[in-house]
Amino acid sequence: MIELSLQIRPLTKADEPLLWEAIYHAIFVPAGESQPPRSIVEDPSISRYVNGWGRRGDLGFAAELAGRRIGACWTRLWAGSNRGYGFVDERTPELTLAVWPGHRAQGIGTRLLKALLVEAEHFGGVSLSVSSTNPAVRLYERMGFERVAVQGSSLVMVRRTADAGAEN
Repeated sequence: MIELSLQIRPLTKADEPLLWEAIYHAIFVPAGESQPPRSIVEDPSISRYVNGWGRRGDLGFAAELAGRRIGACWTRLWAGSNRGYGFVDERTPELTLAVWPGHRAQGIGTRLLKALLVEAEHFGGVSLSVSSTNPAVRLYERMGFERVAVQGSSLVMVRRTADAGAEN
């Protein structure tokens, strides 16, 4: 059960340091495998999800428990060749979700994702990339995401809003 002191709040430009921690925790590590070095977040394919946070189209939320940051969920829009792993088109922002170890499987990711999806509705949809063996796949499916592509061992999933179908 989630403690009453859990707070979900919008991210601001000042939260970029929080997102650097979050992107590290967003990297899926299968059971029995070692965590990658923290320097992995410097790789351009990962750092793009955080660098210059607060640009047009950036949207997100942080989870705090008793004043401690324990998770974040955010989206970014991509244009041209600057694309994330879950890119589907330039109108659909890509989602990243991270809950710190020790706080997973307690509904925190669900609350973060629900808050983000309400605010992201104006985009018409949200996409993501997730390892097919990541337990988070079940969360995304419960929240209405559908599998649209397979890239190696990862799934690209999209959740469209009800009125998005009229535009496509």
